[in-house]
Amino acid sequence: MDEKRLLNINEAARFLDKSEKEIKKLVENGALPAYQIGGIHLRFRLEQLKEFQKSPETLPVGSKSSNMALDNIRDFFYFNDFYIMAVAILAFLVFVIVKNIS
Repeated sequence: MDEKRLLNINEAARFLDKSEKEIKKLVENGALPAYQIGGIHLRFRLEQLKEFQKSPETLPVGSKSSNMALDNIRDFFYFNDFYIMAVAILAFLVFVIVKNIS
């Protein structure tokens, strides 16, 4: 399995040998880190699932990962890189056009 690929909730449930309902509850409690894509679909990183599988009791209910903000920023740029580049290119083209007109 590709280490960089994000797993969906069904794959995560099979990997951890739990039901999808249990996985959702773990995510809601903050015990299992997950990522929302489009605000709807939950996705999971394989290395985080492996870490959770080794020691699920080390993440108490209600706790968040200490680097969750950094992960969220990284994920934002990962999933929106096309739009960010498109805006940067358009801004550059507008700048060049306006500069040549004046």
